[in-house]
Parts: sequence; structure tokens; C-alpha cells
Amino acid sequence: MEPTTDTTEQDLTELFGLDTLSEEEQADFIASIGTTLFQSALLTFTLSLSDAERDAFEVFVAGAGEGEELMENIALHYPAFSEELNVEITRFRENALMLMDPEHGSRKETV
Repeated sequence: MEPTTDTTEQDLTELFGLDTLSEEEQADFIASIGTTLFQSALLTFTLSLSDAERDAFEVFVAGAGEGEELMENIALHYPAFSEELNVEITRFRENALMLMDPEHGSRKETV
């Protein structure tokens, strides 16, 4: 039986110990995961570019805004980066879910 979204979110909350953190600490933790995934995708993407393409991308990013605006601009002008970011997000989600036992909705015990 597949876990429900609510069950999966609860399991992930427990897996990362988020249930012991304040709301502010939870938000900070989630933001740090997002930043890590963004940086990983950024590194992978920029390594695939030529030197000239990388320079152009860096100039673009410097003038493309911040936060959500930056993400929207990158997605619009560099769809390959968005694809790489989606790969990183999917990989993270799959790895996190592998740590849980979907049959029991709890973490798998490691030996």
C-alpha cells in the first residue's frame, strides 16, 4: 500500500527531526535543503557549459533578481537548469523515501 501524502510528510517530518523544532527552525531547515538542492543543480548545470556560456550565465544570474524572481527568470531563459533542479529534487525525495518503510509509514532500521 502506497503511503498518503499526509503520511509521507509526517514520516519525513519525523525522519529529519522536524517535529522537535520550532516553526522558525523548521522553516530554516527546509530553506537550507532548498538552498543545497539549488547549489547542487547550479554546480552540475554550470559544469556542463562552455567557459563563454558559463560567463554569460553568471552575468545573467547577477542581474536576474533574487529569490522567486531569480528562479522564474532562470526557468524562463535556462530551461536546462530547471530540468537539473528537478532531477536534484527528485533524487532527494527518492533518497528520503528510501529511508522510510512505506509499509509501516516509519523509518527503516539501519544496522
